[in-house]
Parts: sequence; C-alpha cells; structure tokens
Amino acid sequence: MKEALGSRHWRRAAAFGIDTLGFALMAWVVCRSIDHSVKVAFPPHQAAKAAARMVPTLLLLYAAWVAVPMAVWQASIGKKLLGLRVVRARDGQPLELPVMIIRELAAKWVSLIMNGAGLIDGLITGIAFHDRLVGSQVISVDAPFEASDDQPRWPAVRWSGVITVAVVTLFIYWSVRTNGFVYRALWSGAFYVPHEAGHLVVGMVFPHLIGVAAGAWGQLLFPSIAAVVFARRRWPVQLAGALVWLAFSLFDIGQYAGDAWYRELALPVAAGDDLTEDHLESHDWWQLLTAAGVLRYAQPVGEAISSLGWLTAGLGAGLLLALARRRA
Repeated sequence: MKEALGSRHWRRAAAFGIDTLGFALMAWVVCRSIDHSVKVAFPPHQAAKAAARMVPTLLLLYAAWVAVPMAVWQASIGKKLLGLRVVRARDGQPLELPVMIIRELAAKWVSLIMNGAGLIDGLITGIAFHDRLVGSQVISVDAPFEASDDQPRWPAVRWSGVITVAVVTLFIYWSVRTNGFVYRALWSGAFYVPHEAGHLVVGMVFPHLIGVAAGAWGQLLFPSIAAVVFARRRWPVQLAGALVWLAFSLFDIGQYAGDAWYRELALPVAAGDDLTEDHLESHDWWQLLTAAGVLRYAQPVGEAISSLGWLTAGLGAGLLLALARRRA
C-alpha cells in the first residue's frame, strides 16, 4: 500500500518538534544539575547567560542526542516515535556512520542557518536540503522503499571548479580582512541592501525587536534560496558558491554582533555621518542583546555566528572535494 506523501511530511515536521523540545528539556535538566543558577525566565537573560557558560556541555549533549539514536535506530527519537527512519536515497539501505554524522552534525545545521529554508524544502517536497547534500531520504518504517525521482546522482566535478571556488573564496576573505574594495562592494550590495530590506518589510508587520532581527534574516534569505535551488538541480559548483555567499553573510553578521558592546560599526558611521547617541542606539545587536540581558556576551555571540559561517563554507568545500575525488 502506497504511503500518503503529505502524511509523512507532517510526521517529519512533528518529529523535528519532538526532537527540539526533548533536547531543550534534557539540556536544561543537565545544565541545571551542573549549575544551579540556570533558570528558565522571560526575558530569557538567565537562559542565555547559562548557554554562554555551557556551550561545550550543550554541544556534547546535542551530539549524543542525535548520534546515538541514529546509530541504533537509523532515526532520531522523534522519528522513531512517529514511525520514520533515515536511509540512503539510492537503495533504501542504512546510512553509513560517517554520512550520518555529517548529516546530523553539519548538513542539518546549514538547513537551519538558511532561515530554515532547508527544512521547509523538506516539508514541501519530502527531501530536505541536508538530505540532498548527503543523499539520504526519510521513509516510513511500515511502507516499502521507493527511490525518489528527485534524487539524481551528484555529478563529478572537475578540479578546475574546485580551484576556482577556493581562489574566489580566499580572495573575498582577504578583502574582508583588509577592508578592501571587493568587500566594500559586497557589503554595499549583497549585505547592506538585503539587510535594510529585511528591516523595512518585516518591521512594517511585526513588533520592534522582530523587525530589528529581520536585518540578519534579510542577509541570509537570498543565499538560502539560491542554495536550495542549486541543490535541487544538483549543480555542485553553483551550490558551493551559494554556500560561500551564505558563509560570508554569517561572517558579516557575526562581526556586527560582536561589535554590540563597542558599537563602532553603527551603519550611519559607516556611511560617513557623525556619531550620535541615536546612531549608537540603532545598532541592531546592541538592541537585541540588551533586551536579552546578555550584552556582555556580545563577542562570544559574534564568534559563534562566525563559526557557523566556517561550518557552511567547509561543507561546500567538502562537497566539491568529494565530487572531484569521484571524478579522479
């Protein structure tokens, strides 16, 4: 009996919710047992302060939360409860351990970073962004495996494509570090315009702080859409380029967040205007972190966001290297 596709999509979404809430509860219990100052409060300043102190513990908990069930059941706890499992898209066999680790600890994070676009793609089509990257598929345990027509094999990549993406990435990174012309051009076009558009569009509908946070959302939106489109079409070099674009957007956001304490990157100052108190108070991340009561952790927050950028760029590079080795 053929499974209803929509039913599996919604069960997958529900499984993600179960996994997220379950991890949050487990993390709170463990962190609370280690440090009794951990509290759940709103505004969430206590939780945010605890998270800043407990980052290594949280990372280990997350790795155990997803890796152990996947290794035992080929499914997260949420998927297991709802009768789902993760298999290889080409033949329905269990995922190899290295592929499973990459899927859960790297590719899935990129799906989240992309404004959740990678996860939404899975809800719409049944194949999430991280599934497309590693060649996996979520199926029901009680339904026969059917290879998806939307999972063609990734093509091999010439080394010239890998070198081109690497050179362009390093050149942009050098320009960022030296505040060169290329970075200023990217900041004006690829970062500043979508950033301000996010404020404008979202700020007209939602409350103040959501509109403030929408600047970062705007910066991530277009590279996220591009990455999903290229992943669907199995265009690896273009996908790597979109992930590099996404990575540099995260670098820029991380730099802005890390500046919240000093507020030297207020946008009117970058435009050459005089610095005033209004300009300082318009700093996005100063407003967000002050509201959360974690302004003192601005630099670690910025570094964490930049680290997500390195993860994203590394995933794109790893994909190209793997496909280039296949061609070799």
